[in-house]
Amino acid sequence: MPYVVDDHGRIVAVNARAETMLRRTQQELAGVDQQELARGKDGGTVPRVQSALMHALLSGRPAQGALTWFERGDGTTIAVTWTALPCAWGQDQAGLGDHRPGQ
Repeated sequence: MPYVVDDHGRIVAVNARAETMLRRTQQELAGVDQQELARGKDGGTVPRVQSALMHALLSGRPAQGALTWFERGDGTTIAVTWTALPCAWGQDQAGLGDHRPGQ
């Protein structure tokens, strides 16, 4: 589920796979803070200070993570494993997140 976030964690680009997995359109995802979609095992939100995704973004280094849950457009959640890679996107530092369905 590749998507790109800016240096504040806001989604700036998504591909069709991300739209399908998250059951949201690119227009619905554009500008959304990825942390608003992240969920804990219990379905609750994950504080930014506890977010492995945010730690990866802020470190500027490649990172991988095991099961993280994301809220879909229909309110259900999907478990994913993820890889985050720093990249340049326009004038800003950004990160490319590749998320795959978890086991």
